[in-house]
Amino acid sequence: MPTSTVLNVATMSQDLRLQATIGIWALLTPALLACLPLMALADQAWLLPIGLFTAATITTVGVWLFGQRPQPPDPDIKALQQRIEVLETVISHSDDPLHLLE
Repeated sequence: MPTSTVLNVATMSQDLRLQATIGIWALLTPALLACLPLMALADQAWLLPIGLFTAATITTVGVWLFGQRPQPPDPDIKALQQRIEVLETVISHSDDPLHLLE
C-alpha cells in the first residue's frame, strides 16, 4: 500500500465531519423504521420520511460546510512537546528537582 494512501486513510479516520455524517445517517435508519407504522395510521404521514431525509441532508451539508478539517500537527509544536517530555523525565528521575533551578 502506498504511503499516501495510508496517510489519507489516517486523516479520514480523524476527520470529525465524516464521523458526524455517519452518525447522522445512522440515526436516520431507526427513525425511518419508526415511521413505517405511523404511515399506516395517518393519511399525511408520508411527510415524516421526507422531513427526516430533509433534516439529515441539511445537517450533513452544515457539517461539511462549517465543520473544521483536521489540521496536520505543526512541527514546532511537536518539537516543543518532545522537549517537555524530556524535561519531565529528567525531573521525575531526579531526587531533588529544585536543585536544577540553582
